[in-house]
Amino acid sequence: MGKSERERIRGEEGVTQKGGYVKPVGIICEGFTEEKLDIVNTLAKLDKRGVRKFILTSIGGNCWLDGWKKIRKAFGTSTVTCESGTMTLAKCEQYLEQGGCVTVRYLRRWHSRSKIRKHELIKTLRDPRRISDLKHRDTEELFRLYRAAKEFQKKFTRSYLRRVIGRVIKDVSGWIMGVNINVKLKFDDRVKLVEVRKLVNDKIGEQALPSCMMKRARSKSVTDLVPRIEKINKQIQRFPRQDLQISTMSYDIKDMFSKLPHMDIMEAVDWIVDHFQSRGKKSVGVNTRGRGSSFGRTTGADHWRKIELEELRRFVGLDLQHTYIKATGVLLKQVAGIPMGKSTSPPLACIMCAHAEFKFLCEQRSQRANIFGIRLIDDVSVVIASKKKDRRISEQIRADFEKCYPRNLTLKRTDGGKKNWDFLGLEMRQQDVTPFLSYVQLSKNEKTVWTEERLEFKIGQEYHSWGSKRQKSAVIPSRLHRIERNTIVRNELPDKVLTLSRELRMMDFPQEFFLHVLKIPLRRRVILQQRAESAAASHQAFIESENNRLEKEAVQFWAKEIVVKIEYKYCPNLTIIDTPGLIAAAPGRKNQQLQAQARAVEALVRAKMQQREFIILCLEDCSDWSNSTTRRVVMMMDPELSRTVIVSTKLDTKIPQFGRAADVELFLRPPPRLLDGNILGETPFFTSVPSGRVGMGRDAVYRSNDHFREAVALREALDVQLLEEKLDRALTKEERVRVGVSRLRLFLEQLLQRRYMESVPLIVPLLDREYRIAQARLSAVVQELRSSNLDESKLKERGRMFRDAFLAKLSLLLRGTVAAPPEKFGETLQDERVHGGAFLGNDGNQLPQKQMPVSGVSDKSEMMWLLQNANMRLYGGAQYHRAMGEFRQVVGAMRCPSVNREEIVNACGVEDIHDGTNYFRTACVIAVAKARDVFEPFLYQLGFRLSHILRRLLPIAMYLLQRDGEYLMGHDMFLKRVASSFNSFVEGSEKSCRDKCMEDLMSTTRYVSWSLHNRDIVQGLVSQIFEGIRDHFVASAELKFNCFFLMPMVDKFPAMLRETLESAYEDDLDNVFDVAEARRTLEAQRANLELELRRVERLQEKFANIHHHLSSMQPIPPPNKEIPREKIVGHA
Repeated sequence: MGKSERERIRGEEGVTQKGGYVKPVGIICEGFTEEKLDIVNTLAKLDKRGVRKFILTSIGGNCWLDGWKKIRKAFGTSTVTCESGTMTLAKCEQYLEQGGCVTVRYLRRWHSRSKIRKHELIKTLRDPRRISDLKHRDTEELFRLYRAAKEFQKKFTRSYLRRVIGRVIKDVSGWIMGVNINVKLKFDDRVKLVEVRKLVNDKIGEQALPSCMMKRARSKSVTDLVPRIEKINKQIQRFPRQDLQISTMSYDIKDMFSKLPHMDIMEAVDWIVDHFQSRGKKSVGVNTRGRGSSFGRTTGADHWRKIELEELRRFVGLDLQHTYIKATGVLLKQVAGIPMGKSTSPPLACIMCAHAEFKFLCEQRSQRANIFGIRLIDDVSVVIASKKKDRRISEQIRADFEKCYPRNLTLKRTDGGKKNWDFLGLEMRQQDVTPFLSYVQLSKNEKTVWTEERLEFKIGQEYHSWGSKRQKSAVIPSRLHRIERNTIVRNELPDKVLTLSRELRMMDFPQEFFLHVLKIPLRRRVILQQRAESAAASHQAFIESENNRLEKEAVQFWAKEIVVKIEYKYCPNLTIIDTPGLIAAAPGRKNQQLQAQARAVEALVRAKMQQREFIILCLEDCSDWSNSTTRRVVMMMDPELSRTVIVSTKLDTKIPQFGRAADVELFLRPPPRLLDGNILGETPFFTSVPSGRVGMGRDAVYRSNDHFREAVALREALDVQLLEEKLDRALTKEERVRVGVSRLRLFLEQLLQRRYMESVPLIVPLLDREYRIAQARLSAVVQELRSSNLDESKLKERGRMFRDAFLAKLSLLLRGTVAAPPEKFGETLQDERVHGGAFLGNDGNQLPQKQMPVSGVSDKSEMMWLLQNANMRLYGGAQYHRAMGEFRQVVGAMRCPSVNREEIVNACGVEDIHDGTNYFRTACVIAVAKARDVFEPFLYQLGFRLSHILRRLLPIAMYLLQRDGEYLMGHDMFLKRVASSFNSFVEGSEKSCRDKCMEDLMSTTRYVSWSLHNRDIVQGLVSQIFEGIRDHFVASAELKFNCFFLMPMVDKFPAMLRETLESAYEDDLDNVFDVAEARRTLEAQRANLELELRRVERLQEKFANIHHHLSSMQPIPPPNKEIPREKIVGHA
């Protein structure tokens, strides 16, 4: 009864405030013979029965048992008629309280959308294939489904659904549901958090964010421990270092909450309230729907409320004076201390400690500039900077600090007078040089990992525990990042990483797993490259910045490739992947880092060379082909060198090394014994590139790209001249085309052109096939549009044709067919168990746990068939037969559960005539109970499994109809009606068949027929009865599911579908065939197909033009010009 109802009762005549009466309102409805007080449940039953029109008579009263608010929310929109006219049920409260009678014209019940979405999520859990359909939902609808996951009780189910839906939301919209929108700022004492929050909220409000993401926005100022320590170091650096002495102390405040005096707390609250009142602040604004407070102007529109400072003072006083706790049934008042778990306790404790520290600093006067401290609740560290000769001053400051807190609190020294101590997860160290305070990240298991080889604290999950490997791998970078961020002593980083590695190894993490994650750089800087007007200039700047970055790092390479795409109007696209050069590391332990880099580089290069369609450009820097190292690595991926171009670089430095012409001849034309394999171009290429950068900087040698190209051409001519001088003859034509970058470029262009021309016979038929498919689909849609404007008789006839074709496909699938691809629609036995449920024993474990002899399967060939078909992807009748065979295998192998003495004694009972034991009755009681408990769950599991198999026939049949051109395009309403009828029939048949099997099980266990041939007491009797019930149950269940579940799909479903559709034709044809919607769908399909057809035509035309241009193109002449010999000599 609500407040308004109580006030109305008190106002009635003869009713007083203390002695009023209460009379619940009762109703009498059609279909119920007695008065009902639970009105919500009564109306819900009528709604479930489908009763919409009835007469509702009230017997009057002054209160509602369910509450009128609940009735109005559930059925308030129902249309009723009374003496006042037609209105909604929500307006009939007073009329029904007076005993009126209303006629409900239409009963409407409000359903929560969350409940509806919960049913959708339940269907998704039962059929995981629905997850792929979520990608077609609207973003707002996905957000609603994400919120609906909270309706489930189990945390595992909620987490799984949120993880799956969140992944879909990320793929569709890019939003990550598991994180908040954080705005991080570097620490600065001039920054006001309130102003930052206001600015961030305004900027977020200007963005086009979903409503649910707006609420996740938070502003966060990074004021953690490390920046505060760095700030203290900077402040200490201002002192002269000649006579500087640093003293440190660390304390733990004992009994922080339980012994806080109320008087000191109120004094601290008065201090802070008076402080803000002295600055003209009378009130503070708080947000009722989020964090934060503000002294600025706030309004009620954004959930901000104003609280007077005096009200806060009175509230704290009231809270402290009226704190009670119930212990052993006795209510006690807390007169000392504050509740430890209350939300106001931590801020009150911090305010009291801050007030005590403020008074302590005020008492120090001139020395307070030399005192620094950090405190988090009850952990506090103090740093005192003083001169060495003023040792007494630091001791006096320490003594004063230990007395600054209330007497009830005890300070315990935690550093032991040493220069290093543990503080908030870090090991703090005092030094006499900069930095005066250093810190190292600590691990809770650091000591026990190395000394006792055990984990004292079990933190995180083990590797083999439940959870994804991605989640476990994410823990390692976070721990590494914490170590790197919170460790200023850089030479201890390897020890901390080794400790983490050892700790993870004790948690069963493989070493390879840790090393794989460790390769991710902790400080990988993301370089944002903006598109410039000149693509070449932007690429050059990017490459130079990467080179400069890698030169400063210990690892001289990056696993991410630099990809340069060169595109031209009449040329195929070209992709060049530049990999880092191989490293030849010297042996020895001191070169382990370089050896690791060499292995990583080689693995990266080999991974790129695995692509068989890539052309490998092998750059060799050697003058002896027998000592080639790069070629050996290439031959691991390309043994015949059939897709490798070998290039000898730095030719200008190798020519002076040859003393004889024969050595040059051997180098230019290596024999097969030195350079084996069928390399591209038959012989190597020889190039030289002038050293120096291009740009306007001080270290740049070439001011422009043209200047560099001229230098390359000059270097090429000089190389030819030097080779001719060494050989004492002119180079032949075959030798000349192998020297120089321009010759290599010409060869690669011709090679790519030839490869492209060789791919033409494969590309042209592919484009033609795409064109034919698009044209055929467009013709089908156009034909469908022409015939869509039909009368009722033609629409019905098309529906009947589709119905007959659909039934024929269902019959074909049950009888057996290979028309549908098994790789797309088939399920293995394991997939079937995942989607349709597995057979589970009483212990919850999946059956069969191992292959066991089956009493119900007498033929060994049938057993072999079951085992062989387990990994086959089946559907239709074959899958049904396999599921039934597994049922026989599992249930037929069930043994009677063990019978203990307690069960036997309880089953014996006491006879009414004598005290003897009827062992036959005892065995029957135990066997019947065991059989019911064991076999009843298998009926539900078998029904759900076979229903899953038959429901899978619907999409397969639709696929076959589309393939054969018998699909009814554009009529989604008709197809949904057919699918609904099919699913309803499967569900109803399964329930009916299961009820029949349940009746048979009950009759089997109702009366026991004896067939006893042994004389074992109780246990033998129970086992024999159980096995008889089991054999009968297996045979009966299989027979009934075949007769009453499978066969109705063949002989009853066609008649039911015909009757349903014919009835729908007669009742409301517009709800079966929506011609307008079908026409709009077909028009959209036709527009999309026309666009696709034009796109394919443009591709064919473009390809033909490129092919014609390349086919008619003459060989490309060498790009470099002949350079006068005197100019060559001048530059030599």
